[in-house]
Amino acid sequence: MKGCILLVDEVGIVKIEINNILKNYGVEIAHVKDGVEVLNYLHLYKDKVKLILWSYVSQDYSDFDTIKSIKSKEVYQSIPVAMISKLTDRKYIIKAIEAGVSEFIAKPYDEETVIKKIDKLLGNILLGGTERDQEDVLMYTFSDMLNREIKAAGRGNHPLTIMLSTVVDNYGTAKNVNEYYEVIDSIIKVIRSKLRDTDTVFYYGSNNIIILLPFCDKAGSAIVEQKVKSIFNSHTIIKTKNKGMSLITSSVTFPDDGKIKDRLLEKLTRDLVSISNSTQEEDLSSETTKQAAE
Repeated sequence: MKGCILLVDEVGIVKIEINNILKNYGVEIAHVKDGVEVLNYLHLYKDKVKLILWSYVSQDYSDFDTIKSIKSKEVYQSIPVAMISKLTDRKYIIKAIEAGVSEFIAKPYDEETVIKKIDKLLGNILLGGTERDQEDVLMYTFSDMLNREIKAAGRGNHPLTIMLSTVVDNYGTAKNVNEYYEVIDSIIKVIRSKLRDTDTVFYYGSNNIIILLPFCDKAGSAIVEQKVKSIFNSHTIIKTKNKGMSLITSSVTFPDDGKIKDRLLEKLTRDLVSISNSTQEEDLSSETTKQAAE
């Protein structure tokens, strides 16, 4: 047996299809109907689950919230999640990526494509390491999206700003990691509702937020940065969850700061670290001055 695939399928049709496709590959397939059953199953059998296949039929994004909650838990972060859906609009794929989905299987699908994608997520154990053609794979990642936006900006001769934010728990006030991630989730949801339809918000690592801002130059990025900080400091939902945390932000703009993706990301991260260090030094100096005055 090559591990267990946990299939989330409310209707049951995908369950039949996937069982038929994988019947000769020695993979155990466990079936649950919704997010509640997923969490119950993972609580009992997390060590044997190697992949979660999530059949997505809803358009209300509730499944994405559940996936995000699962991926925020350290004990489940190593389990990849693949989405199976006939909804292939850009906005749904972006939502899936932001929630933590590693792969997207578009319906209607053919048997060979499904096997290739599942094999990749399981560590190439189904096909015995044979060469596979991945050109037909419908997979969108942050890197792919950034490549597309940079190419579009280059062709259209317009600017593109990449903004990176991180949440810093200054005094260790978060009671647990879930409380910390609740603040990040709230920020992403609020920012997404306040920005333009052309802007895209991603998770970037465990505690970072990255925003792609097409047609946004240096002056525009300064305005957006102030808007994001204002949202963090004043929005009711975030203020309710935030206990002593701060938001650190940096940004780079194509083509002013460079035209190569990797160099832009390096500068973005380097600037964020520099700003974070400066902020911590200022906070320490301020706290020392305050204590001396008392």
